[in-house]
Formats: sequence, structure tokens, C-alpha cells
Amino acid sequence: MKDADQLARLRVAAKTGVIPEDLARWVLWKLDPLSRHPRGERDELLRRAAECIPGTRWHKARVILDLLSMFRIYPGLAKAAVYHETSAAHWVQRAHRIDPFGPQSLRHVLRILD
Repeated sequence: MKDADQLARLRVAAKTGVIPEDLARWVLWKLDPLSRHPRGERDELLRRAAECIPGTRWHKARVILDLLSMFRIYPGLAKAAVYHETSAAHWVQRAHRIDPFGPQSLRHVLRILD
């Protein structure tokens, strides 16, 4: 979408008080250069999740991949559920919100954790 279209949507959102998620991302992308690299942020959140999981690197990757799969299968959990900040699910949920089509293989998760 062109910037003019997005600005028109933003005006409507300001009037209604409801901003669609994709429009909010666009605004952040325009205002904050760091938000232009969502994969880097997603990867950092997945690394934080790994810190919350005891065990080997492989085990951590497996748990993260299982959580990502769960959020893909049950999208309501990714949007509405609230997890404590000390749980891996909290960090994986935030990563999933940034990139719902993120890592789908164990190798990819292992690469992120390295």
C-alpha cells in the first residue's frame, strides 16, 4: 500500500480509536528504524526464550519449535494468552506476533540460537 493510503487509514483509526495491527506496524516502521528489522528482534526474543529453558541446546530448540507450532495451530493463544515473563512461552509468543511465519524447522531454530 502507498503511504497516502496508509495515512488515510491512520486518520480513520484516530477517529474510531481502533488501529489495525498491520497499520500499527507500518507506523512503527516509519517512525522507528529499529522496527524495520523484525527478524532480528524475533531472533533476540527466541534467544531469550532459550535462556528460560533448562537443558541442552537441542532440547531448547525443540521446545521453542513446539511452542511456535502451538501458536500457529491455535492462533488465539498467540493473541490473547498471557504468560509470565520468566516463561519461554512469553518470549516465543512475542516472537510469533512479530513473525507468525517464522522458523518452522529445528535446523532454523538451532541456527538462531547459535
